[in-house]
Amino acid sequence: KGLSREQLRGMALALVDDGLAGAYPDYAGAEQAVMALGSVVNTLHKLGDLKSGAQLNKGLTSIRDVLRHDEAYQPLQFEARLRSFRPLVATPLANR
Repeated sequence: KGLSREQLRGMALALVDDGLAGAYPDYAGAEQAVMALGSVVNTLHKLGDLKSGAQLNKGLTSIRDVLRHDEAYQPLQFEARLRSFRPLVATPLANR
C-alpha cells in the first residue's frame, strides 16, 4: 500500500519547513528539495487533495526561478519563496 494523503502532505511540509529552517544553504540541496517537493505536490494534486494546479505550478515556478543560476543562488530568497508556497500545501482541499 502507498503513502496516505496525510503522509504525503507531511513530506511536502517537511521539505518546505526544512527550507524555512535554513536546511538548504547550498544550491544543490535546494535544487534536490524542489524536485522532491514538486513530485510530492504533483501526487497530492492528482489525488484531488490540493487546490488549483495552476496556483501550485505558479508557486513551484516561483521557487525554481531562484534556482535558475547556481552561482547566483540566494538562500534567503529561496526561503521567502518557500514561505509563500507553504499555504498551498498546508491545508487539505476539503478544509479550504
